[in-house]
Amino acid sequence: LGHIEEAIKESIESGIHVWDYLCFIPVKDYIDTVFTCDKHFITIGKKYKVKILNPLDTWITL
Repeated sequence: LGHIEEAIKESIESGIHVWDYLCFIPVKDYIDTVFTCDKHFITIGKKYKVKILNPLDTWITL
């Protein structure tokens, strides 16, 4: 339940979809790199000090 509350709070503050946070927050303490082409994760990575790598080199926002 704590992950959901944190995801909703972060989503409201950032304007980024809650689903992006729900994918990230449960594993945030176990990872140091996220591989994604979702541009929203640039912001999430900066906030949580996690490296964001885009293997496609093209950013997508939905």
